Amino acid sequence: MGNVGCALDPERIVLVGGLRAHADTILPALRERLAAAVRFPPDVVAARFIQDGALRGAAALALDIGAREPLVEDAR
Repeated sequence: MGNVGCALDPERIVLVGGLRAHADTILPALRERLAAAVRFPPDVVAARFIQDGALRGAAALALDIGAREPLVEDAR
């Protein structure tokens, strides 16, 4: 995670799947280790949407891309 934090500089890391089930144990340890390894550690949270997180992530990405690049060109 420290390498990911340094290379990609994410704003947030979200625990999903089996890791999310043990968030009470994993989150404090992961936050502590990231703070020691990365100059500006990302926020580390547990997923709120257990079953449809991938779908929501894809929708958020599509909305982000759509906000930057219009889907239809202006015919004028």
